[in-house]
Amino acid sequence: MNKNKYVLKYDKYQKKLDSFIDQSIQKKKLEDALIGMNMLNTLKYHWNQTYVDSKMEEQIQSVTEMASIFLAEKISALEKQRQDCILFYDSFGLDLRGLASIYLKALLGTGKRLIYVTVSAAKGNQSTINKILENQNVVVEYINKDCSYVDCIGQLLDIFIRYAPIIAFEYNQPWDMDGIITFQLLRNVVRYKINLTDHAYWSGVSSFDYCIEFRDYGAVISEQYRGIHKEKIIKLPYYPFIDKSVAYNGLPFEENGKKIVFSGGSLYKTIGEGNLYYRIVEEILNMDSSVVFIYAGSGDDSELRRLVLLYPSRVYHISERKDLFELMKHCYFYLSTYPMIGGLMSQYAAAAGKLPITLKHNDDGCGVLLNEEELGINYENSEALLEDVRRLLEDSDYKKEKEKLLQYSLISEQEFEEEIVRLTCSHCTKYHIRKINLDTQDFIRDYKYRFGDNELAAAASKRNKKVAFKFMGLYIRKIYIKLLRKR
Repeated sequence: MNKNKYVLKYDKYQKKLDSFIDQSIQKKKLEDALIGMNMLNTLKYHWNQTYVDSKMEEQIQSVTEMASIFLAEKISALEKQRQDCILFYDSFGLDLRGLASIYLKALLGTGKRLIYVTVSAAKGNQSTINKILENQNVVVEYINKDCSYVDCIGQLLDIFIRYAPIIAFEYNQPWDMDGIITFQLLRNVVRYKINLTDHAYWSGVSSFDYCIEFRDYGAVISEQYRGIHKEKIIKLPYYPFIDKSVAYNGLPFEENGKKIVFSGGSLYKTIGEGNLYYRIVEEILNMDSSVVFIYAGSGDDSELRRLVLLYPSRVYHISERKDLFELMKHCYFYLSTYPMIGGLMSQYAAAAGKLPITLKHNDDGCGVLLNEEELGINYENSEALLEDVRRLLEDSDYKKEKEKLLQYSLISEQEFEEEIVRLTCSHCTKYHIRKINLDTQDFIRDYKYRFGDNELAAAASKRNKKVAFKFMGLYIRKIYIKLLRKR
């Protein structure tokens, strides 16, 4: 793959979209400006060479001012007296993936009425969240993201006007212009941003009053690289939500006598220069003939397919599983993805009592567990990791001793809920942010290495089709990728 080609392509579309946004703002074309910002923020997220963009933040301010005029009647209605309730805005609309379930469960403990706002596509697809919210003092509202950005902002503002919450949580993607602009427009509401994407670019750094970080790494990035004032940054670790009613669904082979090494997440997290992750997998498979490697997740599986051919009946690529926690309990240990780890996957492993074996990539994968330094599961290089893996495979007593320490590695559900109550009352938690020195150059270089056709095509969404003729190259690329997948 010619990486220089994609550097030039990113630069071309970044400049073109930036100019389109500026022209739309000058011409007072609010919808066009929002479309352009969604597309450009999508590209910037996948490019990830900066954590914030000052020009984009200026454009967001300009668009917010334009929207306040365009939606003046609704903005005026926001000034009414506040009600003793909390609104949680979730633009992902997922069920088990992410943090919505644990935040919603904890917010019920505040005793305040809860307004849960998510996308209409989530209706009927959130069985776990529905179970958490049923028979509670909760209202669920859905917004239609198939309509225009301006209409969607209007829908969100109507919900804020209807319920007049005193507190609002913003849980959304870096390109969610509907949510970002709405939160910018709010009046007399304490706004909390849940920073799920602490490792990557996102926009809207002035759309909240407080930014909730789950680890020191994200807190330092937000202060030093995003320019968020330290007094606005709050640290609150999370835990993996586990639905213990989900039964184990088995594996496509006989498990007796097998040492199952499990890994998973979006496959882009395993793509890096030199394919080090897959070389490690091969080394582990060569150590012990009883090892079976399973990967659960979607994306570019070309390297996995190569391993399947090399190790027939010992390498399996499966889809994401609802019984993830039960599957973790059946594995020998969990191998974290590299160069980017999946924090929640590592937490699921720890909750299941399984070691999340992790190759460090500077500090960007650190801080997911509470006592990582004591666990001895983060390795400076692949040689050290493989040496310890060999010992784990050969010495079950050694493995059991290391696994005992995992019981102290996660915040408990009760503690998380107590800290949410403290957060909503006092805008703080008991967790202190530890200053760490960061060097992010290697991390962002890997993003540039991964950037290709899929990342460019991500900006060409159906919702942005109004401007497809202006950015035809992106849409043609998206159609081409779809055709290739059907072959």
